[in-house]
Amino acid sequence: MEQAEARQAKGRMTRGRKVLVAVAGGLLALAAGLVAVCWFVGIRSMADVASYRAMRREGFHPVWKDLALGRFRRGSDVESLVGRHEASQREEAGVYTRLVYGEGDEHGCVTVVARDGRLTAAVADTSAGRHVFFYDLERMQEFGQAHKEHTEQKQTEMDVVRLDRAVREGRDIFLGRCLLCDGKPYPSPERRALTEELRSVYGGDRFPAQMITMEELTVEVVKVLSGNLEPGVRLTFSGEECRRFHLDEGETLFVSVKDEEISDGGREGGRRYRSVSKGAWELYRSLTARGAKGR
Repeated sequence: MEQAEARQAKGRMTRGRKVLVAVAGGLLALAAGLVAVCWFVGIRSMADVASYRAMRREGFHPVWKDLALGRFRRGSDVESLVGRHEASQREEAGVYTRLVYGEGDEHGCVTVVARDGRLTAAVADTSAGRHVFFYDLERMQEFGQAHKEHTEQKQTEMDVVRLDRAVREGRDIFLGRCLLCDGKPYPSPERRALTEELRSVYGGDRFPAQMITMEELTVEVVKVLSGNLEPGVRLTFSGEECRRFHLDEGETLFVSVKDEEISDGGREGGRRYRSVSKGAWELYRSLTARGAKGR
């Protein structure tokens, strides 16, 4: 009798172990499946979870779902992506293509970069932070340089148009030397120190212009290229349309602008000037000389 009870107890323990093993195996399989799914869709931390929740909640462009599911990945054809999802903005910079899906604000857009027609990076900027779908660091460093050169070229071309318009309308264009910036001698030791600090962070002279605001400039006219100013005249005007790296050239090229050509055109005030690159003036002169020869 006692042996029979012992066998029954042993059988119950064996069945219990089997159940526990089965349950544990199922949980492990479920955990492995969840890990595989998370890895597949690019969830590797709680920050990624927060980013995906933000993209769903904030109504991101549906391109993010295809990127998350791997339908488009590094090396995919950029035109196939554009054929399925038309971008809000498209920009070409040499061999690089930049696509923006969304409004392009600080939060709320997906940016995709391709090189030679193949995707090389895709990121989403959300209220929870930046989520990286995939990213080729070396290619993106190349893209940064190509985009910088492309942006500077576009800015030069826009400046040439401004210069041509100003010359045709007899507006002021002159080389000037900055004497005062916001009432202080230029460059002041404080501003020079801040400039050097920003150069060390961003590299070179092309740090973001908005990092150092200039409300008012006092400039001495050195050479008049258009208009009826005289050398030696001192002008005081808003510095909001001027760039620090132009002022650092020693003699800066300024062009008179109309209200509709500036961001705060409704603001009342005196004459307004914008700093432009000397390269833009050289390009303008070469184009007009070429045009004169062709006539």
